[in-house]
Amino acid sequence: MDILPEDIRMVGIFSYLSGLLFISSFIAGYIAGNPKFGLKSGIIFFIVFLILVIVLYSMLTGYLIFIFPFAVILCVASGYYGGLTRDRRKLYPLVR
Repeated sequence: MDILPEDIRMVGIFSYLSGLLFISSFIAGYIAGNPKFGLKSGIIFFIVFLILVIVLYSMLTGYLIFIFPFAVILCVASGYYGGLTRDRRKLYPLVR
């Protein structure tokens, strides 16, 4: 079975997209300040991302359906982790 150039390109785009989603949801959760609000900010971030992709890049809707479960889990988990990181930093300022 041969690997097509389109497959390689999609793996690259998927990796780049997941990295961007992780970083931005983590920052949103970190700004939120605790895990509960970080979880909510991750969900809100994904909804805004979904709307922007559908409105601006309608041709990517098929790919978005393909990565939808992974992207939701990534945004929610990284938002929660960002809030947890900020909460730990506030509670234990001297421990790194």
